[in-house]
Parts: sequence; structure tokens; C-alpha cells
Amino acid sequence: MNKFHALCCAFRIILSFLFFLQHAAFAAIQTSYDPILVVVLMVKNEETVMRATLQPFLDAGINSYFIFDTGSTDATIAVTQEVFDEYGVTHGYIEQEPFVDFATSRNRALDLAEEKFPNAAFMVMLDAEWYLNDAKALVEYCELCLVRGDNYSSYLMHIINEALDNYTSRLIRCGGGARFGGVVHETIVQPGWIKVPDSIYFEYLPEAIGVEKTAARFIRDRQLLFNEYQKKPWCTRTLFYLARTCEDLGDLTSAYDFYKKRVEMVGWDEEDFIVRYRLAETIKKLVFHQKNPDYDWAEALTYYLQAYQMRPHRIEPLVGIADYYVQLNQMDTAYLFALRAAEAEYPAKDILFVEKYLYTYYRYELLARCAWYINEFEIGEWAAREAFAAYPDYKYARINMDCYLARKGQSLETMFS
Repeated sequence: MNKFHALCCAFRIILSFLFFLQHAAFAAIQTSYDPILVVVLMVKNEETVMRATLQPFLDAGINSYFIFDTGSTDATIAVTQEVFDEYGVTHGYIEQEPFVDFATSRNRALDLAEEKFPNAAFMVMLDAEWYLNDAKALVEYCELCLVRGDNYSSYLMHIINEALDNYTSRLIRCGGGARFGGVVHETIVQPGWIKVPDSIYFEYLPEAIGVEKTAARFIRDRQLLFNEYQKKPWCTRTLFYLARTCEDLGDLTSAYDFYKKRVEMVGWDEEDFIVRYRLAETIKKLVFHQKNPDYDWAEALTYYLQAYQMRPHRIEPLVGIADYYVQLNQMDTAYLFALRAAEAEYPAKDILFVEKYLYTYYRYELLARCAWYINEFEIGEWAAREAFAAYPDYKYARINMDCYLARKGQSLETMFS
């Protein structure tokens, strides 16, 4: 008993010593770096959302901000200064310069922020309407990185909403040489692959006006990307985003041409997968929605299957195929692909354009619909329940659930009674 008591005392002493060392390390860091974290935003005409975008950082007591305005004609600057004054922000700087392109202007913002905060440790560069969860934890994570002696120039941060699941390098080490590349859809040229803990994430919740601004920007983006493509036809990333922007604008024939060029090139493996998937989606739209006789489903199917072969843990190609056959009322064929999609796990390790909505809802809706018509009722009901649990207010989620329950003499009302 005495020996056990002595061991416990020794263990407590060791823990106390380790706690002292950790506390001393954090204290030394806070003395060496001032501030630990700077909040950096590049904005234009965001008067309606500036307060909400900054709020998580203000609530966490963060006092260091650099706002780089690229030509607002509304009250963005005035609103931001008003917020700084209201919260007593003593190190909030706002500068305005003309927009050049996204990478050039972001790099300019980083340079100016480092000039304003020469002793800072990290910068977090977000966009308007990116709402951070747990700003205090982000500061603590930065302190931990310093204690560990990390030498990464940037860290990946999770950005999500109902449809989106993506990672982007937006936690940046000051003095680490991180630079953005890409005139549109810019990213850190040599990104770090270390992820900030997923409990610290941005939720992208654009208001209607934000969606309209993004759509209007696509025309400018297409020209910027095309100019860059002419200068650097070998750049896989530029070509991908040029094709994607054309697709978003509804210029499907141009999107097809650019995607076809891109699939002949080798780039980042996740992007190579997305290129084939988006090419297949583009062809499907040309065939199914536009009834364009110059394109055929066989080619779309080829690219869907190529994409799936490249990353069989991703279900987007399977859902694309199943959706096509459901629309044609070929339910037996649709079932094969929908079932495989519904069985797959969520691709938690992937970072590029995971279509969250397909994983949380649409794969189950498709399976529930086609299973009904081929008498696979048990699997169909399971899928209907999964879809209904995700989005109980959706029309087809309720219709499918009603059908499967009615078959057993039940209803949605009795389901919850």
C-alpha cells in the first residue's frame, strides 16, 4: 500500500512538472509573438456581412485585423471601422487598393499584413460569409504549433455547408513564404497537408446577394482564366477551373472542350478525378438536358467509370450514373450503381470538392426510388429512412418514406407517435 502511495505521489509530481513546462512554453511563446494570430480579409462590397463575418473573432477577444479592400463602392469600410470602434479593436487596419487578380491581390494583402504585424506568428485569411467555429480553439492550436516547433508554411482548414465539404490552405505562418497562385480559385502554391482539427472550421453561408455576386463574377473569372491559360497552357489547375467556370456559366460546349484538354494531362490526383467526373456531368447535360446530337451517353459513362476507377471510395460518379438511369426509368440498372454508392463510407480523408449533399441525402433518395420499382423493399426502406433522417422536409424524402410505410400499413404520423 505504501509503495502504491509513493508511486501515485511520484506520478503527480511528474504531471505537475510537465504542466509547469507546458505553461512555461506557452508563456514564452506569448512573449515572443505579438499577436499569435492576425485575421486577414480581402473584401469588396460586403457591407451587409462584415459584422457577422468578424463576430466569431471579436467574441473570442482577438484584437488584430487587416482588411484589404479591393474597391468597395458601398459602406464596407465604414461598417468595418464602426465594428472595430464598438469592440475597442486597437489593432484593426483597413487599406484599399485596386483589384489585380485573386492571387496577386491576396499576396499583396499578406505582404501588407506582415508589415503591419511584424511580430505575428500566424494569419488566418478568410472570405466574407465564412463563419468560423471556435476562434479561441484556433488561437490555442496556433500556440500548440509553436510549442511543437512546426515549420509548415500553411495549414488546411475545413470549409463546409449543406452541399460543400472542402479543405483550403488558409492558416498561414508569418514569414513562412506562403504565396497564392492562380488568377481565380487561388490557392497556396505549395500547400501544407496538415489539417487544423475539424472542430475548427468555416461554415460558408452566403446570403442571396452573395450568391448573385458570385454568379455575376463568373464572366470576369472566365476571361481571367482564359488569359492565364493562353500564357500557361501547361497549367493543369488553370485549365480545370476554366472548364469548370464555363460549365457554371452554362457554356457546356466550351466546358467540354476544355475538360477534354485537361483529361489528357496529369496533375494532382484528386483534381484528375474531379476533371473526369465533371466532364461526364457536362456530357450528361448536353445529352439529356440539351438533347445535343453531337454528344452521346456512352462517352459520359466512360468518363464516369474512369473517375470511379481512380478513386473508388468516392461515390460522385456512381450517383451520376444512377441518376441518369433513374431519369430514363431503367431502374434495374440504376439500382446497381445506387446500391454501391449507398454502401460506401464518407471520404473523410479527401480534401477537394466532396459533394456532401450526395453523401448525406441524394444517394439514398435514388436508391429508395429505384428499389421500389424492382421489389427490393427492405433495402429501399432503409435508404428512404436514411434520406428522410437527413432532410425530413424534402418532397421526395417524404414521398418515398410514405410509400414504404404505407406498404406496411403505417404512416409518417404513426412513425413518430
